[in-house]
Amino acid sequence: MQRIRRARGTSTLDGLRFKIRSELHEKARASGETLDSEKPLRRQLVKTQEFRGHALEEPEQLKADHEALVGPLQQVVLENRRRRLHRNRVAEQPPRPAKAAEATSKVRAPGDK
Repeated sequence: MQRIRRARGTSTLDGLRFKIRSELHEKARASGETLDSEKPLRRQLVKTQEFRGHALEEPEQLKADHEALVGPLQQVVLENRRRRLHRNRVAEQPPRPAKAAEATSKVRAPGDK
C-alpha cells in the first residue's frame, strides 16, 4: 500500500477515504459504468443542453415575428405622416369665400356690361 500524504486539515483517514473513492471512480469509468454521483449531473447536463437548443431557436422566432410586425407598423406610420401633412396643408391655405359671397360678387350692378 502506498504511503498517504497528510494534507493540511485532513486526517490520514480522510486521505485514505479519498484515495479509495478515487480508485473506485477510476475502475467504474474504465468499465464504462456511470457513477451514482454522476447520474444527477448527467441529467442536469441533458436538461441544460435541451434548454440551450430551445434558446438558440428562440432568436429565429423573434426575428420572424419582428419582420411580420415591422411591415404593418411602417404602413401605419406612413399613413399618419401623410394625413398630418394633408392637415397642415389645409390649415395653411387661405379660407375660401362663402358661396353666398361669391354669388353676390358675380351679380352685376345696373349699367355694368
